[in-house]
Amino acid sequence: MNPKAKGGKGTDLTSILNVFSAEGCRTEVYISQSAGDITERVPEIAEGHDVVVSCGGDGTIHEIANALAFRKTPMTCIPFGTGNDFVKTILPTWKKWSFETLLSCLDDITIKTSDLIKIDSYDIMGTHLQNWSGYMNNVTSIGLDTEVQARAKAIVETK
Repeated sequence: MNPKAKGGKGTDLTSILNVFSAEGCRTEVYISQSAGDITERVPEIAEGHDVVVSCGGDGTIHEIANALAFRKTPMTCIPFGTGNDFVKTILPTWKKWSFETLLSCLDDITIKTSDLIKIDSYDIMGTHLQNWSGYMNNVTSIGLDTEVQARAKAIVETK
C-alpha cells in the first residue's frame, strides 16, 4: 500500500482489511516507506501468498509488476492513484466505482498474463543505469513527453 497515493487521501486500510477478513482471507499489509522499497519487499511477501494486491497508483503498480516479473504470484490492483491509467487499461468499464463495488468484483477475477516492456537505460558513456532500467507494464516515454511529465510533476510537488 502506498500511503502517499492521492496525496495521502486515497487509502482506506480498515475497509480493505474488513472486506478481506469477511471473505476469510489471510492478509499481510506492507505500507511503502519510500520509492523503490516495494520492489525490494514484494518477492518476500509474494512467497506463500495467492495474490499480491496493489493499493496505490500507477507507480505502485509499476514497482510491484517489476518485483513479480517472471514469478508465478499474480497481482491485482485497488486503484488509489490520481490517474490510475493501468487500471483503466485492464478494466475499461471502471469509472471511479465506489470502493465497495470494486471490492465486490474480486470474486470474479480472471487471472491473465500481461506483457512487459524491458527498458535498459545507458548514459552517454555507455554505462548501464540500473535505477533507470526495468520493466514497463503500461507505458514508457522518452523525449518531449518525458520532459513535460517531469516539469508537471515538479509543479505538483511544490503545491
